[in-house]
Amino acid sequence: MTDYIEQVRHDNPVVLTVANMVTPGDVANAVNAIGGSPIMSSSPAEAEEMVNIAAGVTINAGTLNEAQQEEIEAVLKATDQTEKPVVLDPVAVALPYRHHFIKQVLANHRISLIRGNAGEIASLAGLQWESRGVDSGQGDAQQLRKIAVTCSKKYHTLVVLTGVHDVIADGYRVATNDCGTPMFQAYVGCGDMVSSVLAAFLATGGDYWRSALTGVQAFTVAGQLAAASLAQPVPGSFFTALLDQLYLLDDQKLSDCVKKESAQND
Repeated sequence: MTDYIEQVRHDNPVVLTVANMVTPGDVANAVNAIGGSPIMSSSPAEAEEMVNIAAGVTINAGTLNEAQQEEIEAVLKATDQTEKPVVLDPVAVALPYRHHFIKQVLANHRISLIRGNAGEIASLAGLQWESRGVDSGQGDAQQLRKIAVTCSKKYHTLVVLTGVHDVIADGYRVATNDCGTPMFQAYVGCGDMVSSVLAAFLATGGDYWRSALTGVQAFTVAGQLAAASLAQPVPGSFFTALLDQLYLLDDQKLSDCVKKESAQND
């Protein structure tokens, strides 16, 4: 395994997140813990300057309104003139207002990676899937792979579908990740965190698919280790432990945990 975490910490990439109003602090702390340097923006007037200093960008549509749409458009217009990676988190995209805007974003701007749960990715792919709002819904690993691959091919971009089974697809390659913990569902904001963590991994350059796979593995392994460290499985303590494990994680520990999980699932 390439030393991706070491590379992130060496590069200390600035990750610009157009965040929703629910989780900006959580996102900033997660990016910082893995080795990135987080910045947030809510003003279109500074979008170009922010993009200039950023190494990677995340667009989160979690609390979408007209002001944030203007900010997103300004940031994406600036990133379109660069080769910097852009991660799109289409929160609750099945809802009509959000769906219309996100489809416009995908049609008019360069997106490197779409990160969402099964319900969100299925909605973009045009596939039937039972979900409510930001809930992901239920399904088996084969169905999830189909959803991720279909979405990836439709938009010609990398897709990371996260949930009980994570799927990473770029239209040609597809991989699954079964590391993780049910505690991710107990703490609101884990999806937002992983989207911006992925931007940090992509910002180091190289193979985006491999960087995305490793970024997902890093976040989910940190979650596993955090949950295992708790005396009692409660969300507040889990978040603190998650930050600690992201901070302590290194490439060797990540490789060992992924191999152990893979052996258990064989």
